[in-house]
Amino acid sequence: MLTFMKSMRLVTVLSATFSLLAEASENQVMAGNQLKECLIFERFITGENESSIAWDCELADDDLTSADGNRFVPIINLPEEISSTAVSGVTTFLSPSSTISKDGIMIPPGSEYTLGTIVHHHYQESLSSSDQRKLSLYGERLGTRRALVVRIVNGNNGSPVETTWSQAHLSDEIFGVSGDPVNMKSQFEACSAGAMTVEPVSHSSVTDGVITVNIDVALTGGDISGDQANAVVTELESIFGAPLEDYVDHVLICNPPGSYFGAAWAHTNGMLST
Repeated sequence: MLTFMKSMRLVTVLSATFSLLAEASENQVMAGNQLKECLIFERFITGENESSIAWDCELADDDLTSADGNRFVPIINLPEEISSTAVSGVTTFLSPSSTISKDGIMIPPGSEYTLGTIVHHHYQESLSSSDQRKLSLYGERLGTRRALVVRIVNGNNGSPVETTWSQAHLSDEIFGVSGDPVNMKSQFEACSAGAMTVEPVSHSSVTDGVITVNIDVALTGGDISGDQANAVVTELESIFGAPLEDYVDHVLICNPPGSYFGAAWAHTNGMLST
């Protein structure tokens, strides 16, 4: 009997070991070296009592498989010489020795890398870094801006959560469609002296600038990794049948309770905010 119990324990240990090895193998297969340049974004995070900065990269299509389909991934250890000079939404990064996975881009110490720029309509490489930031923040952000508000219904691996406010409430708070005199649209237009106009996105799946998307992403750790935001981007592009940039300038993701520990974040010079 004792020998039988020992044998069963051995079988259990071996089974668990093979399971862990299979999981590690699967993660290893998913990860891969960076193939194409990505676009660097500064992520400004604000909570009740403090704020912080993190860095993300928008991956090229060729690198999406390594990141399990996530378009935006954190840069885990961005060297200070890059973070101190990078212009969010303008600077590109490529390091073939860096590893991309769902968890982010891991840059080995001492790795060689190449920085480039995405040249925007008003962008001039001769400008100083400070002026580049101002131009990207103000020059290109004026005129008519198309905004999309996203309400989420998240299956959350069997523990469903959803954005508290309804679509109608959100459209009134953001665009004033039901008569709210002080809303995001009115204040951006007032503060810019009319130089910036915010208009709700027009699409058959969107009502008064607001859309509800259904996803199923576990909110483990408050979704610090951004899995929920990536799932929203993927679902929106499926609904629109085209890259978001073709329809939208700004995406305002209204998270359900339990997301990101109650904090909010946005990409400087970028499309996403939550």
